[in-house]
Amino acid sequence: LFFVNAVLSDSGDCLFSSVEVLNPFNIKTCKATKDFVLDVSAVDQSGKKVDVEIQASPFGYYIERAISYAARLMGGQLKPGDDYSSVKPVVGIHLCNFSLFPAIIKAHSVFEFSDREEPSFRLGNAIQLHFIELPKVDLSGPLTTDLEKLVRWIKFNSEEDGRELPEALRTTSIYGELETKYEEFMKDEHLQAYALSREKFLRDQLHLNRMAVREGFADGLAQGIAEGRALGIADGLAQGKADGLAQGKADGRALGLAEGKHEQAILSGKTLIRLGIPLQQISDATGLSEKELRSLSDEA
Repeated sequence: LFFVNAVLSDSGDCLFSSVEVLNPFNIKTCKATKDFVLDVSAVDQSGKKVDVEIQASPFGYYIERAISYAARLMGGQLKPGDDYSSVKPVVGIHLCNFSLFPAIIKAHSVFEFSDREEPSFRLGNAIQLHFIELPKVDLSGPLTTDLEKLVRWIKFNSEEDGRELPEALRTTSIYGELETKYEEFMKDEHLQAYALSREKFLRDQLHLNRMAVREGFADGLAQGIAEGRALGIADGLAQGKADGLAQGKADGRALGLAEGKHEQAILSGKTLIRLGIPLQQISDATGLSEKELRSLSDEA
């Protein structure tokens, strides 16, 4: 209840007077799996639903997942025979140990249905999503709200970098209860074992994901090079064929013109020889050598 109200108070929303946890955590039900979830679903005195989720590592399509869960909580309220007046608002609170919105500086972001051109006009309060990004929490900033104190306490206990807990955190009203619960957790061997198992599971998943990305990149690079080379060869052959055809036509035309001029010179030379024109003058006029003209004279 303190955490939920700390989040709602930070965004200026109405607080809950009480909550009932709908899925209390039971260590006995988690013995068979490492992938147990630490999410909490609760309902307040008016029937408003709240879903609190803790995500320790980056998760693909996390935003879509958050929206889907909230929509499922809303749609799941309708039973056969119910009308829409029985549907209560849904609040989703997501505590993320990674940066989800790099373009946003603040740690706490709130999303609701609103008009694009008039953001102040909201489509009711059907679904409200809160995202708290722990990496954006300033450990040296002022402690004015309950949410700042709570997330700062979480950061100090998770980073274990030797820094001393600020006095402002020790004097907060919830500090004693937090420390008591934390100490109980640290003394519980079963919870510690499952926490370690969970941490190993998350690290293994992260390692496998990174390996898949690296292998996928290598395969994609190799395939891209092969396809690029094949495409380059095909393009080169096509361009070479086109260039060769164009050059062949040009060379053939030039060669044909040259051969045609030479044939015309030979015909002219033969005619001038028959007329008794001196060979030197015929050579000057036709461009044929005297040797070629003597050969033509013999033929004549």
